[in-house]
Amino acid sequence: FGAVLLGISADFAVHVYFALRSATSNPSETIAQVSRPIVFCGLTTLGAFGVLFFSSLPVQRELAVFSIIGICVALILALIPLPQVVRRTQTLKYNEKTYNKTKFQPARKSVICLWLVLLVTCAWQGTKLHFDGDLRSLNLVSDEIRDLENTLQRTWGNFRGTAVVFAEGPDLQTALETNDRIFRHLTRNPNSSSIVSLAPILPSLKTQELNRQRWNALWSDGKKEYANQLLTTQGKSIGFKSTAFEPFAKFIAGPTPPVTVAALRTIGLAEIVDTLIIDDGKNAKVLTLVPDTPEIAALLNHSDFNRSGIQFASQNQFRQTISKAIADDFIHFILKASTMIILLLVLFFRNLKKVVLSLIPVVTGMLFMIGVMGGLGITFNLFNVVAAILIIGLGVDYGIFMVTKISQGLDAATERAVFVSGLTTIAGFGALVLARHPALHSIGLSVLIGIGAAIPAALVIIPAMYRKKIKISDE
Repeated sequence: FGAVLLGISADFAVHVYFALRSATSNPSETIAQVSRPIVFCGLTTLGAFGVLFFSSLPVQRELAVFSIIGICVALILALIPLPQVVRRTQTLKYNEKTYNKTKFQPARKSVICLWLVLLVTCAWQGTKLHFDGDLRSLNLVSDEIRDLENTLQRTWGNFRGTAVVFAEGPDLQTALETNDRIFRHLTRNPNSSSIVSLAPILPSLKTQELNRQRWNALWSDGKKEYANQLLTTQGKSIGFKSTAFEPFAKFIAGPTPPVTVAALRTIGLAEIVDTLIIDDGKNAKVLTLVPDTPEIAALLNHSDFNRSGIQFASQNQFRQTISKAIADDFIHFILKASTMIILLLVLFFRNLKKVVLSLIPVVTGMLFMIGVMGGLGITFNLFNVVAAILIIGLGVDYGIFMVTKISQGLDAATERAVFVSGLTTIAGFGALVLARHPALHSIGLSVLIGIGAAIPAALVIIPAMYRKKIKISDE
């Protein structure tokens, strides 16, 4: 994120530099004149990043700390040391009258109409925006690793498409009882053949006792003697000795030993047992691997099923949870950032029309970002939330300077400063667009779209709307 912070922090220095180079008055007066909008621009940017402190995700809170420190330092350096080293050049002084007569001719209605049509179109396309909670899509996976994963999947199956059901208990037997209940419930699903569970070979002692009772009931009422007679008679006719089935008869007559973890280890199933059982002596968990499908999730979430002692770890459900969190955070952050910025603008301008005009780059940038991403089918992920905050914080800065320039005749090359600061921001994010890492690329692309729309909105739409809506006085 350092490249992004470079693009943001350079804006303050750019405005100070152009203000001093174009000033005809005393440098101290120029700094006093330009410092107020710069400070308020810094406060709005800080306010936009400040809402990230309310995030439930640690990475976004850490990003807020990182960015706020950098912006504060850049603001101080731009207002105190930088003016000491910038030389002044003589240029035409800008004021309300010269600005309105020479810099901007009355904008055609078609420009404003075209802008409104584009906003409406972007708002319509923005309804198609999809929030992606799959964190794997943000990882950089090389072609070699992807080929190896495909080979493993063809050989061993799609393990990434597997969910895990944890049967928990204070001891192993309690966990095994819960695991038996899970297995009986999941076998209602037609795809139960894909379930990997210890329940068929290591049921709980309680289930084993019930099975033993059913086994003994099967051989009651003379069925044992009839089976031995039938095996001896039919076996003799096809060449078996009369004693061939005696081990089976003894097995039926004798007691059945319980199946234990130690017994499974003895017959060579230690690796499977160690994989599917977690027992630290204080708490026991038995794992069941199931297909990560909506059908399995519906079975486990069914109202008739007792979920006590059961935890379901599903990548699909985790993805849905993250998607909902991203959507909720996006809405909350936009509302909080907008509220904070509007309050600062009201404090700065004390004029409703100027506040609304200052928000034109913000609204334009946000709608363009959402509309283009929705129209092109680009998903909105965890890092695009940060990008939205950046568009709000930077877009309002451009609006503050342009409205201040037009309304107060700011003695500074404001248009050039806004344009250059926009270019530095685009350059910083342009580097991220070229990044191979999906997370960095998504930030760069979304901010590039938003800032790319906010800059012309500040330089063209604000002057056009200002001349149409507000009478400029000679104060």
